[in-house]
Amino acid sequence: MDSTDNQLGNWIQYARISERTLAKEQKDKAEKLGRPFKDKPLRFAIKADAQTNFLQVKDVIKVFTKKDIFIFNLITNLEKSDKP
Repeated sequence: MDSTDNQLGNWIQYARISERTLAKEQKDKAEKLGRPFKDKPLRFAIKADAQTNFLQVKDVIKVFTKKDIFIFNLITNLEKSDKP
């Protein structure tokens, strides 16, 4: 993830393009079958734990904001559940 070869930024862009293409295909298929179609936007998540350097997370967030993505999930730690 550097300024000359921002692969994360490219992956984000490709994911958005792929999601829109797939959504259009699914919408067209649903219309052909006379079924309703509910579009769900792509959701991104950043996963980090206590050992992750905060500056690295900040850099990842910066890539998201450069791609005009301001809503994403930040997963920091899994909590243990009392449920079986």
